[in-house]
Amino acid sequence: MIRTLAATTVAVLLGAAAVAALYWSFLNTPESTLAALSLSALLAVAAVALAAITVNVLLLAWTEGQLSPRLIRRAVRQAAAGVLPLLFVAAVWWIVLRAEGWLQLHVGEISAWFIAQFGWADVTWLFRAAAWAGQWLRWVVAPFAALVWWRQILGGAWRPSRAALRDALHPLHVLTATAIVLALVWAPWTQVVPWRPQAIAPGTSELLFVGAKLAVVVVLGALASTLLARTASTARPASSRRGPTLV
Repeated sequence: MIRTLAATTVAVLLGAAAVAALYWSFLNTPESTLAALSLSALLAVAAVALAAITVNVLLLAWTEGQLSPRLIRRAVRQAAAGVLPLLFVAAVWWIVLRAEGWLQLHVGEISAWFIAQFGWADVTWLFRAAAWAGQWLRWVVAPFAALVWWRQILGGAWRPSRAALRDALHPLHVLTATAIVLALVWAPWTQVVPWRPQAIAPGTSELLFVGAKLAVVVVLGALASTLLARTASTARPASSRRGPTLV
């Protein structure tokens, strides 16, 4: 497991660096001519495809227990496996954001209803809880469910089964995914990134400190990605446990 964890973490870092390079090239490509516009489109498609291949590598590596050249070739061949899961995540984001927008528009009416029904003058806790629930659905539940479906597609089944849905939403799996995101993504970005000791003076030492700090955060994010992929790979449909998976 340690070897697979290290290999997949490195794979995420390399894939993220390549995607970032493509995205940077996309941002710096002028769109004044048809050829430049075509190049921009090509760079954008290449970045998305490379990101999908990286996720394929993670899921397949944890399914097979190792990272191999054959697995990487298969990940490239199945680059389109993430289309439906990504559309699912986009749909969840749209629904949750629409719900949050509706809630914000009716804050006064909802507060008045609670005052009239229960005599509660302050229900800000309710709106705060709804905001946190929306963040949780968008950043944890939907992506994790998409990863479980993504793994099922890599196994040859495009349609999500009820068993796969139950496994994706199993409390243990969802709590594990939540803990991974909180510990390795949310905490570093909210606590480590803004942190700057007063003892560090502006200048070269500050730049080195910021670089080292961001490097640690990036590595933790890569580790979170591979642990989420591992959790999603172990959340298999019940039907797949009765026999060999299609690999």
